Amino acid sequence: AHIWRAGDAPRDVTLRLPPRVAADDAEKQRDDTRHLIKHKVGATDTASYYAPLKDEVYANTSSTARAARLINAEMRTPEALLLGWAGAGKTQLLEALVGYPFMPVGTPTRRPVYVHIEQNAACKQPRWTLGTDAGTRATTLDELPGQLSALNAAPSTVPVHVRYEYHRCVPLTLIDTPGLGAPA
Repeated sequence: AHIWRAGDAPRDVTLRLPPRVAADDAEKQRDDTRHLIKHKVGATDTASYYAPLKDEVYANTSSTARAARLINAEMRTPEALLLGWAGAGKTQLLEALVGYPFMPVGTPTRRPVYVHIEQNAACKQPRWTLGTDAGTRATTLDELPGQLSALNAAPSTVPVHVRYEYHRCVPLTLIDTPGLGAPA
């Protein structure tokens, strides 16, 4: 690995992105994955296939957080930036990781959306909070798509923050970005 010092980095760096996947190819990949899980593994759907693994992940995350508190150590929440072509499925991936469809359908992401997933033992039902430059307010899963659609009406660099709290989740921050090549 080469570490560049200030001033000696190359001046003409070209960003090479993978080619776009045709919608038909992406749908075929999803169908192939569903077929593999159903017929080869014996599960009826992805949720039942991954359910035992999720329980183990929740338990390990909770015990790791407790151990960090006992020794007074800071345990930072991991962050993942979703970056890709417009219409490539970044928002769908984000919703799949959260486990709920909460982004507006048919509305492109026109400003960064930070989704803060927080494990909260007191939340037996998911709790949603929407944060903007105007403030923070509690919301519901039913209201959230309309609120996000209104906030995405015009492009902006000011991010929107969505906090999702639940007792059965892994702490993570996901950042959905406007797609590359998207019209302004």
